[in-house]
Amino acid sequence: MKKTARIISIPRFTLFVAICTAAIIFSVATLMNVFGMYYAEAQSIDPYYETVKVQSGDTLWDIAEEFYPAGTDIRQAIYSIEKANHMSSSVINAGQTLQMPVWVD
Repeated sequence: MKKTARIISIPRFTLFVAICTAAIIFSVATLMNVFGMYYAEAQSIDPYYETVKVQSGDTLWDIAEEFYPAGTDIRQAIYSIEKANHMSSSVINAGQTLQMPVWVD
């Protein structure tokens, strides 16, 4: 007995919904990408730097909490300090000077 290929018929409305859904997903992904690039560009504005001298017992967490305004994500502040000072770890020593990035609006 010979098998014949079965043709699957998709209703037009279902096809329309599928195409519209794909178009919406593509549009949302594109907009997220565009706004994501804008956000990344806005975050990469060159800061100016203030110098802070590390005192005995200071930690990056303490310095970030003291230096940055309330509501700042301290983890992000610490990352910015480490990046600005080309640090590979969060270890700091008394007497060390740190460049503190200050973002201007």
